[in-house]
Amino acid sequence: MTQESPKGHGGRRPIPDGDGCEAAVAAHLAELDEAKQDGDDELWNDICSDGIEVEIGEATWELWFDQDGWTAARPTYEPEFPGESRAFGDGDLMGRVGPATLSPEEVIRRLVTLEFESF
Repeated sequence: MTQESPKGHGGRRPIPDGDGCEAAVAAHLAELDEAKQDGDDELWNDICSDGIEVEIGEATWELWFDQDGWTAARPTYEPEFPGESRAFGDGDLMGRVGPATLSPEEVIRRLVTLEFESF
């Protein structure tokens, strides 16, 4: 699993599986809350669009948050160059995980069980 560096800027760093996924989602929400409390809409938008990556088993998920809630995608194509993120392709899973009120544990549970809401 990977997590954004502090304040959502810079490279991604690996963090452990298991509870680490939930911790990454919680940390992402904390960064969003801090930006909102500071009144920094630009930073809030940057953090939202950067999203986070979590690894669950063999699958890497990209998660991002917006006013409507959580969306996830599982890109499958290997990167062209080392260090790049995976690319999207035909048949990739993508969907709305759930509303903004979901706990980090519930976000991860829905990814594990491939439980999505319709768009």
